[in-house]
Amino acid sequence: FRRVLFRSGVDLQNSTIGYGHVIQGGETYTSLSKIDALALLKKDLQGHVASVNSFTNGVNISQQQFDALVDFAYNCGDTALMQSTLLRYIKAGASLAEIKAQFQAWVYCNSVKYTGLYRRRTDEWDIYAYGNYTRNYISAPTGYK
Repeated sequence: FRRVLFRSGVDLQNSTIGYGHVIQGGETYTSLSKIDALALLKKDLQGHVASVNSFTNGVNISQQQFDALVDFAYNCGDTALMQSTLLRYIKAGASLAEIKAQFQAWVYCNSVKYTGLYRRRTDEWDIYAYGNYTRNYISAPTGYK
């Protein structure tokens, strides 16, 4: 949770507040309470929930798998998920090892591998595969910034 506007170390193009809300044109947030930040997160997630429902229509996935895909869409964008090999593999019934590798492919920003993205993808994988919703701040393998 971030009470005030910030730019992350990875995404220097966007200002963010709360639980990862990217400031849109016309928004004037300068600070948020935790209650307001949670309300904004719920509002932001609505569109991603609808998108993941649409993308996975007819695919047998569990609630935890759905939740992991919503988290991924929230972070990477709906279009990125829709066009991803990750989603194609899930729809095709790929093995868990293949799906894990697809989550881990999304650790780059501007051709650089980032520890924060590695951790996020690992957290999404833990939700997807094990229903583990606890954030784990694990160390990334060598080669990550």
